[in-house]
Order: sequence, then C-alpha cells, then structure tokens
Amino acid sequence: MAKRLIHIENVNKIYHVPDGKDVHALDNISLDIEENEFVCMVGPSGCGKTTLLNIVAGLEPYNSGTVTLNDQPIIGPGPDRGVIFQQYALFPWMTVRKNIEFGMKFKKVWRDVEVENKSGEKKTVKKLVHMTSEEKRALSDTISKWLIWKDLKIPFRKGFPAV
Repeated sequence: MAKRLIHIENVNKIYHVPDGKDVHALDNISLDIEENEFVCMVGPSGCGKTTLLNIVAGLEPYNSGTVTLNDQPIIGPGPDRGVIFQQYALFPWMTVRKNIEFGMKFKKVWRDVEVENKSGEKKTVKKLVHMTSEEKRALSDTISKWLIWKDLKIPFRKGFPAV
C-alpha cells in the first residue's frame, strides 16, 4: 500500500472583500495524494487551483479544514516543498532583502556573527557559510544590484528581474 503524502480534508478558503460579498474560493475540498503519485488540477480560471496549491505550499492560510504533509500540519512554507509561480517568484509583501534572505534561511548558508568596528560599536552581520566561491560571487552580484536599486530609490515591482 502506498504511503499518503498529502492529506487535504474539508478545506475552506473565504476571501473577505471590502464590498461585503465574500468569495468562497474553496468549499469543503478533500484530497489525498500518495507518494509517487502524479496529480493534475484542471479547471477554469478562478476555480481555486492556485489557492489550493498556495495552501499546500504554506503560503496562504485557510479558514477551516486540515492540510498535512507526511501527517504533519502545514503551517507555513518549508524546504520540503517548492512552488513554481505563474509570475515572478517574489513575495510582494516582503522587502527585496527579505526575498533574498528567504531561501537562504532554509539552506542555512549564513550564520550571525557579532563584529566590532573601529570605534568599538558592535553589530551583527551575516557570514556566508557552506557556499562555493562561485555561489558567493553570484550572491554578491545580486546584493549589489539590490543596493543600486535601493540607492537610486527605484521602487522594486513586477518587471524587475528576480533577485
């Protein structure tokens, strides 16, 4: 018997909108996906496919029901799941810096180190660990671009390259 990987039971998602007409995106959705099973969701635009995927990814809360991965509740994003977004892979509610740090946090590619400057002030900086020189160089290029955008006060929005 195959092992149940994802369990979705009686999941409801309601979007509360300002005009008072709530949108019921998901209504008592139940689904089990077993290990090594390939599943496709097909439906018209607006039927809740992306909403359900975002819930399973841990990117979006749901109003009621149960969602588990390997019998553990999904309460947020995790390194054991990935999402390929329909648009740029940035979290619009996060700053550029937080977007850059998001994946790095799960891979544990840095550790906080306290340093002291010439005037004796201490501050915490992030020291890169477990990265090749090439990976550090690529990250440095990305951060440099971010600093340029920040210094030029160019708003970061859809259309800028993903960093």
